[in-house]
Amino acid sequence: MGYNWYESEQPNEKTKIKVKNILKKLNNKVDIILSHICPYKYLPREMFLAGIDQSTVDYSTEYFLDQIEESTNYILWYCNK
Repeated sequence: MGYNWYESEQPNEKTKIKVKNILKKLNNKVDIILSHICPYKYLPREMFLAGIDQSTVDYSTEYFLDQIEESTNYILWYCNK
C-alpha cells in the first residue's frame, strides 16, 4: 500500500516466549502493561481506513496480545491505539 512497515516491527516467536516467561515468573500479575498496539478484541474498527482490505492485514501481534490480556491480571493497559 506504499506505507512504511518493517517485518521487525512484529514480535517474533522468541520475543513472544520471553514475554510469556517473564509474566509466568510474575505469576501473570503486573500493575501496568505498555504496548504500541492493543489486543485484537479492542481494535478501534470504526477508525479503520476504508480503502484497506482488512483480510490482508497481519494481526498476529494483536492476537498475541489477546492471549496476554486473557492470561494476565493487570490494573492498567496503555497502548497507542
